[in-house]
Amino acid sequence: MKDKLKKLFAYYAPYRKLFYSDMFFAVLGAVVTLVIPLVVRYITNEVVYFDAAQAGRSILMLGGLMVALVLLEIFCNFYIAYFGHIMGAKMEADMRRDIFGHYQKLTFAFYDNQKVGHLLSRITSDLFDISELLLRVLVSLEKIDPYAKELTVKGFLTCAPDREVLLYRFIRALYDIGRPLLRQLSDEAVLPLLRAVRHLDGEVHLLKGFVRFSEFEGTLAGEIRPKNRVLPLLRGHFCSRMYNEVFLLYDRNHREALVHRPGQWAIVPMESFRMAAPSAEEAQYRRLWKRFYDTIEIKERRNPRLRMSNMPKRYWETMTEFQDPSYFQPGADALPDQQKPVLPGGAE
Repeated sequence: MKDKLKKLFAYYAPYRKLFYSDMFFAVLGAVVTLVIPLVVRYITNEVVYFDAAQAGRSILMLGGLMVALVLLEIFCNFYIAYFGHIMGAKMEADMRRDIFGHYQKLTFAFYDNQKVGHLLSRITSDLFDISELLLRVLVSLEKIDPYAKELTVKGFLTCAPDREVLLYRFIRALYDIGRPLLRQLSDEAVLPLLRAVRHLDGEVHLLKGFVRFSEFEGTLAGEIRPKNRVLPLLRGHFCSRMYNEVFLLYDRNHREALVHRPGQWAIVPMESFRMAAPSAEEAQYRRLWKRFYDTIEIKERRNPRLRMSNMPKRYWETMTEFQDPSYFQPGADALPDQQKPVLPGGAE
């Protein structure tokens, strides 16, 4: 069950942007659906008691607002139906390609004992039902509670070894109990998933401050080694704050990288990545950062245990201030006449 669910959720990965936009319009459509009755109630409870002139103007304005809301709701439903089914069709095509590739590897003895029509129905009818189910489940979670969808999406990014099983139990219980389940934090269907998501959120929060970039000919590069798949959640933080930069952030554990240039970003698989040796200028900046880190320490108040509590040791491997001396030396190809940055007062 665990391996099957893991493989099933993996088909979402190539279509993350389409999925997120579909979920956005699902939320927007749900909000519009709630707003329209509120406008009607305001008219019946308040506007009808205004004087005739004011009531007429208010009804015209609110009528125009309701028309706009209905049009927006129609567009949201169109977007969900059209682009959601495009995503489902693409996922269906990926599944068919994988199954057909698997069929090609089977022995002749297998085909001697199977009906051709049954095998073809696996590629056609069965996969169509699966793709429709995947879309409907996510939209239904959004309608139950946006937080339920958030837990589901984040749950897949956690490092919990049985995360697919946890997600299955959570979704199954959510359909049985509904929104009240989200208030039952000690429920066995909620608590394990909630702990895993909190661990993910905590790691994302720490890495927003622990990521270190180096500059290579106008491109910034950094490396991390997280337990969870944090790049989808770190993307918004770094892309919004470094929107004018070209940068790459590589996840060593999950072998993927967040790549950004102004106006564009992507999370791509990357089997391996190794930083080039720094230029003389970059090496000097690294030494300056190391000196700053060492200088601000109050030696009389040194507390290694507290430091490891606030800055866990597993993050040190990719942080500039904890590297060995070779990390601060320029590469052999660095130009000797590159200007070194100078601190105020003439210190290097």
